[in-house]
Amino acid sequence: MPLNCANSAACVCDKGSAPSVLVASKAPTIRIGGQVPATIADTTIAAPFGVCSLTQKICSFSPSGQWSSLLPSCRLGGVEPLLIGATLSCTLGGTLTVISP
Repeated sequence: MPLNCANSAACVCDKGSAPSVLVASKAPTIRIGGQVPATIADTTIAAPFGVCSLTQKICSFSPSGQWSSLLPSCRLGGVEPLLIGATLSCTLGGTLTVISP
């Protein structure tokens, strides 16, 4: 069974030079193991992914579209949970992937 992610889940961008963490804030009243769960509505990253290989500048992550949906039958506060391995495109051309909960 896929693992759900929580606030501060580790993420990488395939065009970035450093990892970052996800800020989960869309389901603040729900807790899983004492943590706020991440949902597909969460797209805020705590810090840039270092230098973007496409622009050669500090990352300015700009989400495009929605997270890949890996468990559509489950809902947390009416929204799908975000799972390890979920991906989200950036308008600059990179792909963000959740790598740990």
